[in-house]
Amino acid sequence: MVLYPKLIFRQRRGSELLDEATLKLTMRCYYADEFEQLVRDRGFEIVNRWGGYAGEAYGEGPEPILEFREMS
Repeated sequence: MVLYPKLIFRQRRGSELLDEATLKLTMRCYYADEFEQLVRDRGFEIVNRWGGYAGEAYGEGPEPILEFREMS
């Protein structure tokens, strides 16, 4: 899955727009199992998994988080 978001930065003083910049991104998104395989295929081992930044169990939180390290 590929997403094409735009980040829009606006600088204002009160209601007056002083400056605006738009950054167009191309962002590849992976399902959790795809990302784990990508990590392993690149020579890393998965050390730990969480389901979110609050420490939720893997698969139970809002986003999958992996801790991985390069295999020696």
